[in-house]
Amino acid sequence: MKYFLRALKAFVYFCVFFIILTLVLYYGRVVPAMSYTDMFEEGALWQILAYFVVFAAIYPIFGYNKVEMFIDGGYDGNADKIRDIMAEYGYELVSEDETCAVFRHRSVFTRIIKMGSSKIYFYRQTGSNGSTTMEGLRKDVSRFARSIEFRLGKDKEKTE
Repeated sequence: MKYFLRALKAFVYFCVFFIILTLVLYYGRVVPAMSYTDMFEEGALWQILAYFVVFAAIYPIFGYNKVEMFIDGGYDGNADKIRDIMAEYGYELVSEDETCAVFRHRSVFTRIIKMGSSKIYFYRQTGSNGSTTMEGLRKDVSRFARSIEFRLGKDKEKTE
């Protein structure tokens, strides 16, 4: 279900962006003598929509990622430190239960730019070795995973 919702969000985002771009070009009169019907050849809008559908269907495969982090104590043992690190990046804890903790970006503007997909999921103790899995936008997940593993590793070195 997450995959379908992510694809649907991407499709809506592409359509809204396309409509805004079309209106700017039309009302900005980039080409003064052009009418709205002259902007596109017959059947071009259906082709554009087909491209949007295909791209939106593929986007969640490449745009989202799960990363398994190997940190001593997992999420439970480092929850306060992880919350602090996420707060530094502008994320706040939205919900937390026995299986998952969800963080969301504080800025409404950033959430809109990220197509409403600014949530980062931390799944607790997903491996037998105490690993924690993080899921969300690929760029954010890889950046946060590296940062959390690095900082918690430095904290461990300081205590030893």
